[in-house]
Amino acid sequence: MHMLSRKKPSSITIEFSCGNYYKIPSCLFSISDLEYLRIERCIISLPRQFEGFKQLTVLNLKYFSSTDSDINNLISSCPRLNTLRLKYFKGINRLRIQAQAVQVLEVKGSFEDFHLHAPNLSNVYVTLNKTKVADRSKNYMMQAFVSLTGIEALVMKRCMVALPQTFEGFKRLSVLNLKYIYSTDADIANLISSCPWLKTLHLKYFEGISCLRIQAPALQHLEVQGNFEDLHLHAPNLLYLTLDKTETEQCDAVAGDKKNYPKEAFVSLTSIELSINGPSLTYLSEGCLLTKPPGVLDRLRKVLGACSIFRNAPMLRELEIQSFSRPDDSWSQPIWDHDQTEIEEPTLHHLLTATITGFVGLEYEVDLVRLLLRWSPALEELKVVRDDEDVLNDACMCESLTKLLALPRASTKAKIIAI
Repeated sequence: MHMLSRKKPSSITIEFSCGNYYKIPSCLFSISDLEYLRIERCIISLPRQFEGFKQLTVLNLKYFSSTDSDINNLISSCPRLNTLRLKYFKGINRLRIQAQAVQVLEVKGSFEDFHLHAPNLSNVYVTLNKTKVADRSKNYMMQAFVSLTGIEALVMKRCMVALPQTFEGFKRLSVLNLKYIYSTDADIANLISSCPWLKTLHLKYFEGISCLRIQAPALQHLEVQGNFEDLHLHAPNLLYLTLDKTETEQCDAVAGDKKNYPKEAFVSLTSIELSINGPSLTYLSEGCLLTKPPGVLDRLRKVLGACSIFRNAPMLRELEIQSFSRPDDSWSQPIWDHDQTEIEEPTLHHLLTATITGFVGLEYEVDLVRLLLRWSPALEELKVVRDDEDVLNDACMCESLTKLLALPRASTKAKIIAI
């Protein structure tokens, strides 16, 4: 360390993979020309004569021990600091970050209070330790960010999201990722609707939200995974949707259960890639299932739900489906048993192109192509992309492709392209 301080390097990285924390000698803090500093598994204690790193732009501290005053003084004494990462620390209870130039902030640890003054902050990643999961009595996390008008990406985990009355929105925010959070219907709806440029939204494992309202005209990517009862979606530019409910589903559908909340969510969508799990598909199905359902109930729920997606997305122009083949021992097993039911078939009047990726030539894949050709009177192109792996032999694949080309089509313009 003494040699380093004499050489005055611009970049220093100190990492210890195991053992006790190493106490950084005071001479390190005298290197005034330091631009990059990364320290791991160390004790940080500032000397009294510390005057700051005037040229430092990147500070990365991981698995370290310090005090409130030392870490706060270290950060505030770096006027050119652009990137700050503080992960897995001890001894810090009240984290105060005063950094005029910082743009990227990543904090992961356990602390009791958080104060932030970083007017030029654009990307934020904050995670509380598991011992601090969504403490409803403390809202210091959200309070620290609501005044940041220039923030572009916000990732928060294990915290409470409660908006103050003075919140005016994140006018430049394009990415919002909230995981393991506690909030309310009104707060989460106001937060989303107050971000006019929001393009990517992830909401995973939340509490306190029963009616999820997402109004985001610029939104393109949406992932929702959690326990909720109602969903209202207005996102006309949505391209990718992942919907997953985490609560346990009952085996039998109750006659009075008419939860069909995602139905209206697809009306305005024109081009989208969907990833929706079985429980959510259940609620997509229209009407009620029988109190004494047939033996194929689980599969019937998914089929009704999938048909409901098509039926309630009349403006759909582009469709992409990812096929996942079943294990070898199940290829010969039929998908349905002898129970039958009739469903109202959708008509995809506006569907122009459809793509099925991961195609291996299984019978149910051919049946899916048959349905799409029958439901799409305006279809121009149906593309079948074979799986990269040689799952089936060439003879079987050739037979499947021959069946595809012979299928009847509602559209006289429909072309089948196999890749």
